[in-house]
Amino acid sequence: LQKNAMKVGAKIKEYETVSIEIQMVELRNLALTAGGADKGIVEKALALAEANPENEFCQFMAMNLGADYRVDDATHYDRTVEAAKRYEALSGETGSKEGKITKKRVVADVISACYHYADAVPYYQELVTLSGESTDLLRLAQCYLDAEMYEDCIRTAREASEQAAFE
Repeated sequence: LQKNAMKVGAKIKEYETVSIEIQMVELRNLALTAGGADKGIVEKALALAEANPENEFCQFMAMNLGADYRVDDATHYDRTVEAAKRYEALSGETGSKEGKITKKRVVADVISACYHYADAVPYYQELVTLSGESTDLLRLAQCYLDAEMYEDCIRTAREASEQAAFE
């Protein structure tokens, strides 16, 4: 009886997860149909991600919807950055090298898009270490510039230029 109860509990949890993920897909579809995310869609997505911090898909969708909604007085940027950090932590170090690079690039770009440049720096640094590409060095240089880390920006831009000459 206890084994059956555990199986039923696991199935319920599985259905709840699917329901949460369907809600996220519906929010994304709503944003696509409306020509972009709005405050209401972003609020719902971020609330869903915060209520389900262990759901990688929720974090991914919330961070993308939050980063897509770009307005000057946005109050959701901090929450979007937190969703991106949760996504990165949940996605871990599994997958191919290309997959890891893509994940790191997306997280860094989302954090930077939310004007959290200093927070984005370590993600871009890790990206450069993983990819070794001059284009990612340029991303890092831009982030340094946006974070007003001018010496690091100049050094990194020069490094990217030198590397690009050999690619």
